[in-house]
Amino acid sequence: MEFFKINQYIEQLDILLRQECTGTALELAQRLGISKRTLQNHLQQLRAIGIVIVYDNSKRTYKYLEKGHLTFGFIVDQMQ
Repeated sequence: MEFFKINQYIEQLDILLRQECTGTALELAQRLGISKRTLQNHLQQLRAIGIVIVYDNSKRTYKYLEKGHLTFGFIVDQMQ
């Protein structure tokens, strides 16, 4: 996957998670243009690095447990 596509993917996933409007795993995977299994792998990888993503059965959506957002980029270290 190209870096530009990765960034777009992360931005789209992040927006849907923050807005709590992902739908089911299959619906979210379809929105992102990936398979359900790939989505599950990505969610597992995010959880492995400490991002708590849960599924709310009553709202039928995935969401962050804590307020925050995903980013993909490069941060320049400030020389001090």
